[in-house]
Amino acid sequence: MNKSSLQSNCRWLVLLLAVLAPAAAHAQNPAQDKDQWYGYYPESYARATAIKTVMPTYPAEAISHRIFGVVQVKIAVNAQGEVVKMRMSPVANPLLKKAVAQATQQWAFKPRTDPERTDQLSMMHLTFRFWLKGGPPTVGLYDAAPGAPDSQAIGYLNSAKEAKEWTVWDEVPIEK
Repeated sequence: MNKSSLQSNCRWLVLLLAVLAPAAAHAQNPAQDKDQWYGYYPESYARATAIKTVMPTYPAEAISHRIFGVVQVKIAVNAQGEVVKMRMSPVANPLLKKAVAQATQQWAFKPRTDPERTDQLSMMHLTFRFWLKGGPPTVGLYDAAPGAPDSQAIGYLNSAKEAKEWTVWDEVPIEK
């Protein structure tokens, strides 16, 4: 291999490392992740086991700027049924994210009855819809339209996708 091609290969290697290093820094150790989670549950389970629910308040500023949409929040729930961590997509509107965070941190779920693994968390998600069309501003839990793909149904769960999104979505502080 001549000096020119070696230099070219080195430049490509440096470029490749520059691209891959940030992704590797965000990746979690699979063994650590396995030990952290008690289980991954679909939204239908979260709704069925909720013993206290609080709906977000539609922010006045979002209404005046005609901001609407769907916001999903991933939550980590401890064995006592308390929301202890939450994450949201970095592309969600900040006004809507704040409203969802303020409400979701107040949710409570049925405590787990398994006496083992009480230090592990259950991952669930909730999806809220902020709507402005055809009447007063409304906020509600999202329900897929009839005939929507299975991936939009509240009983659908893709645990690999959930776990990956948990590692890259923005952590939202709990303010209790």
